[in-house]
Amino acid sequence: ANGDQFGFALAVGGDMSDDDADDLLIGSPFEDVLVGSTTFVDAGAVTVLFGTNDQGITTFHSETYYQDDFALGENSEHDDSFGWSIAVADFSGDGWVDVAIGAPDEDVVDPATFQTWARAGAVTVVQGGPSGLRPETARLLAQEWWSHRGELAVNDAYGKALVAGDFDGDTRADLIARDSSGRLWLYPGNGSGGLLARKQIGS
Repeated sequence: ANGDQFGFALAVGGDMSDDDADDLLIGSPFEDVLVGSTTFVDAGAVTVLFGTNDQGITTFHSETYYQDDFALGENSEHDDSFGWSIAVADFSGDGWVDVAIGAPDEDVVDPATFQTWARAGAVTVVQGGPSGLRPETARLLAQEWWSHRGELAVNDAYGKALVAGDFDGDTRADLIARDSSGRLWLYPGNGSGGLLARKQIGS
């Protein structure tokens, strides 16, 4: 639809469907999402287009994911901007592609104080398998949950930029996330689907 910004974020997903052809992930951070009878404006979405050996990228059997699709206890909300950024790597070390998705305008609740921080931002990490993404494996990353207390702040836009790779040379996929202040945070991978405690690597 007009204003969805389909293609705002793009990532080559590798072979997510076990057919020897690379697949494509597409972010639409301003897509309106209908849940029941309620439309959440600019909630955001991510679409997977599967590659084929004879036709290339096609819309056949394409999949679109919203925050509600993942086992997080999270829901699509107005202005979350889910799909603003996408990073791809094998975080679980099982040979299948996993995906990290940024929602920089996500409101985040501090689990200790229950205070809500508007647009603090969050990142969803989903493991893949031979049939594509596995929503039941999804994990949500937010600043407060992964380091010292007091990190959450209004308008942090955490997850506005994401990149994945083996940044520490241990053969395990790591994740780097950026917040609105320009700080870069490294999450080392543990090679089994988890990410270790973060550390700031730049600003």
